[in-house]
Amino acid sequence: MTPIKYIGKREDHIDGCYGTRVAFAQGESVLMPDDIAAKMLKHKDVYISGNVLEANAVTMPPLIKPDEDTQDLRDTVQNLDSYEALNNIAANDYGQKLDKRKSIATLRTEVTQMIDQFGLV
Repeated sequence: MTPIKYIGKREDHIDGCYGTRVAFAQGESVLMPDDIAAKMLKHKDVYISGNVLEANAVTMPPLIKPDEDTQDLRDTVQNLDSYEALNNIAANDYGQKLDKRKSIATLRTEVTQMIDQFGLV
């Protein structure tokens, strides 16, 4: 475990970039797994090495693998049954507009292809 200190601009920060969902307060040191700490330290304007004696031990929620997130979105798309819901995903996440004249099944396929092609946004 490596101590990481948050020095970003906000008073509070929740890590979403590395999937830890750990909450930092400005200037607070938190013990992070070594592999994630190494990635965080590449962003010198947001994180620096912290002090082991000051660091808070944090119980992190389990990391969600990107493949699981992608599959969850695919599953959600397969359960959607309206043009509006499918078009919202296509427009908001991928900047695409769906053709309202196509069947729901075809639209689901198109949105799933966008997910496969562009990944999670």
